[in-house]
Amino acid sequence: MELKRYHRDFLTGIPNEEYIKDIFPSFIKENDNTSIVMIDFKKFKAINDNFGHNVGDECLQTFAAILYATFNEDPRDYKRYGELFNKVFKSESPILESEDSKSVVSRLHGDEYCILTTLDYDGIKEKLDIVNSRIKESVVVKEKLGGKPFQFNAGVAPCSETLEESKSNADFVLYWAKSHNETYNVLNDEIISAKNAKDNLVAGVRDGVKDKSITHILRPYYSSDDNKEVGISEISSRGKDGSSIITEENVSVLKANNLLTDLDMYNLDALFKKIGDINDYLLINFDSGTIYANSNLDEIIKEKLVKYNINPGHIIISVSLKNIDDNVFNNISDTLNKVKKLGIKICADKVSSSIKDSYIIKLNPEYLKYDPSYVNSLDSDIEKELFKLILKFYSDHGMKPMFTFAKDKETYNKITELSKGTKVFITGDYLEKEKRI
Repeated sequence: MELKRYHRDFLTGIPNEEYIKDIFPSFIKENDNTSIVMIDFKKFKAINDNFGHNVGDECLQTFAAILYATFNEDPRDYKRYGELFNKVFKSESPILESEDSKSVVSRLHGDEYCILTTLDYDGIKEKLDIVNSRIKESVVVKEKLGGKPFQFNAGVAPCSETLEESKSNADFVLYWAKSHNETYNVLNDEIISAKNAKDNLVAGVRDGVKDKSITHILRPYYSSDDNKEVGISEISSRGKDGSSIITEENVSVLKANNLLTDLDMYNLDALFKKIGDINDYLLINFDSGTIYANSNLDEIIKEKLVKYNINPGHIIISVSLKNIDDNVFNNISDTLNKVKKLGIKICADKVSSSIKDSYIIKLNPEYLKYDPSYVNSLDSDIEKELFKLILKFYSDHGMKPMFTFAKDKETYNKITELSKGTKVFITGDYLEKEKRI
């Protein structure tokens, strides 16, 4: 198919997503054993932030040229991209053919690329290794990035009957590779099993919200001083099989499928119907995206407080501050401050060294939940002593530290050692006595 102007990516000159959509049916029909490769940059935002958007664009252009040259086995200089772009703009067919294979290299949007190919998995792996080595030799790396090459992740899967299903499978492999610190991986039995679990999670939450079958349990917090319950319980969602819905891995899946906000709002209504007779202070978790999408959350909560005769002073709203920017924080901070005026307490979740101190100071929450990965990363004596001082500082200023991940005695002992000198609240499998509500 001829590469029309509307089929070209404006920045790189290579085919765009519309072209891939148009040629996909014929590509898989005319070729046997086709595969799809989904690719994106590692930490592309950091390139723009540290070197400027012009350098970021040059990295995107260079990467497109390297992909194009490598999968086309182009003999010309792939280190400078201009000549390759000229070829793409003038090409009547961007389907790249070598002696043994055909490939289509495209840029979808942002830092995401897609390749359709007839190469087998070993051939794709070989090409991606070549791409990695050529990035290191590129002009933009040597002259603009100080010799530090940009990196990418890739997921490879066999083409399915539709482009969307094919992309979904390869995308899952890509994020699997990211989460396992791999440059790339291919769809295999282990990843298929994980994908099936993800699909079951998505279907289970969607159905559970619809038919109101999601249940909830209470997880009490204990004092680090005497290991006694402190009168605060965290509410956790459970699926039909009794398994926990909100885990670190599940949260990213639910977010990607636009289900986390639906779950949060379902929980809010379902819980307020149930908790009128419970005497504990109850901690309810919210995703920052839910707060951001519901600037009138205070009005929603106020209505339910009146409807179900709930004491607002016994409710704690917990929201993660992880991976949000200033715009999102300012928005959710304004919303949460309105919620606080109802008499509800606020907990900042996923607190770590990457969370800006200004966020915590402005939000001024009554509770701080610490990210387990942050606490587990404290190895040196200096880091541990500094952490103790931080805990004491926040506690002295009315912000009570909380830890939710005491999964065993060793972890519990580590938390109590790190918090020595400051009373903190702890929950987790080691201490937990769940109660269904």
